[in-house]
Amino acid sequence: MKQTLLLLVAVLLLASARVSSQTIVNEARPVKSICTVSYQPVHPLVVVDDFETDMESMSLDPKNIESITILKNGPSTKKYGDKAKDGVIVITTKPNIQFFKITDFIDPSKDLNKNVSRIQLNGKILMDMSKLLIDKTAFTNSMISTECKAGNDLKSLPEETLVISTKFADKK
Repeated sequence: MKQTLLLLVAVLLLASARVSSQTIVNEARPVKSICTVSYQPVHPLVVVDDFETDMESMSLDPKNIESITILKNGPSTKKYGDKAKDGVIVITTKPNIQFFKITDFIDPSKDLNKNVSRIQLNGKILMDMSKLLIDKTAFTNSMISTECKAGNDLKSLPEETLVISTKFADKK
């Protein structure tokens, strides 16, 4: 629970609010000032044990997190380049934590899910399948399936979506 809260705080720290004020002048009434706050979505780079991912593409048991470090502005772009413009969340896991990556699910050379064209992880379609990172402890209570959509003509291969739902066991 503590690590989940830290991760949430990390994302909130990277989110930036833009405050603007506008002055309205009306000859019949005094001057009024209106202050508005608009939030811009941020997509911080997430680095888990030196593997670059994002919040949507990973499934990590919070109990397996050893530390979380936040990098903003100069330090993040200096180390990770332009992809870190929204900041970086660096997560270090406890020793001996193992992960599944995209090659564990899709490998055309081994005829493993070669028709899969996209991945859905916990209800969200991943924008970049190469960022997939799943804590192996998630598979004690998980489900993997494929959804197949036939092409419009008989010559095209079917489009398959690999559907992965993860759930972590309750450790007491």
